[in-house]
Amino acid sequence: MTLSDSPAPLDLAAIRARHTLLLLGRLWQGDRARVDLARELGLSRSAISSIVTELMEAGLVD
Repeated sequence: MTLSDSPAPLDLAAIRARHTLLLLGRLWQGDRARVDLARELGLSRSAISSIVTELMEAGLVD
């Protein structure tokens, strides 16, 4: 296997952006508890809290 045959590197920024968009979509549908969001999206509660904190700092959620 050569470098050109190896899979693309994991793009953590793209994954984070995707998770943020999924979370925003759920929040726009209505208020939900963070634990429910974590369960629905298959993310950890700490990941949800981190994303929600960023969204709050950006003024996108209350």
